[in-house]
Formats: sequence, structure tokens, C-alpha cells
Amino acid sequence: MLVSKEYQDISTEDHLTIPELLLEKLIDHKAFQGRATMTALEKRIQNMPRYTCAISQGMDRYHFVLTYVDSSNRIKFKNLRIYYHNNGWGYKNGFAKIFADVDSLISYCLNCIPVQIKYLWR
Repeated sequence: MLVSKEYQDISTEDHLTIPELLLEKLIDHKAFQGRATMTALEKRIQNMPRYTCAISQGMDRYHFVLTYVDSSNRIKFKNLRIYYHNNGWGYKNGFAKIFADVDSLISYCLNCIPVQIKYLWR
């Protein structure tokens, strides 16, 4: 199973589903900017250093948008989802594999190592 035992234990104790736990974890993440629009985040992230990123709520409960500055200092957007596949629940972008944690997915999307990532402050 993709989701760690930690989530399985918590979901049993608190009666929360695994997707709800993943949702809570993403909303609590330092990159999360609430319902900020892509346009607003694009303006805020302009002139920020490479690998600066923010996550905002997308079109539905389990959809989010990652806004970031790529290695060429261009602002880009990627769709993120809390998703179920054969191996279990996790975070996903497009056809990429499913990740058990948000930081691994961000690192994958930005094509950098985790220590290079900078977060846009709320």
C-alpha cells in the first residue's frame, strides 16, 4: 500500500478516511495558499528565486494547483490531485507516479532536490 502505516493507524482511530487525512496534510503544508487564484499567485511569485512555489485550491475538493518558478525563472503551473490508484492513495501530477508525501511530489514537479525548494509565505 502506498500510504504509510501512520495514516492507516490515524484513520482508524479518528474515523477519518485516508483521502481526508491527505487533504488535511496538504492544507497544513507551508506551500498552501488557500483559494488564491493562479493570477494572484503569478503576481506574488514574480521575481522570486528559482524553485519558489505555492499551492492553491483547485476546481474541486481533491484538486490543487502548484504555481512555481522553474530553473529558467519562468512561472509555471501544474495540476495536483489526491488520487487513488492500484497501490493506494497519494498525491499525483498528471501521468506521474503517485507520491506518499507532498514534498516529494513538489520536488518531482520542480525537477530539483528538496533543499532547493522555497515556499511563498502566506
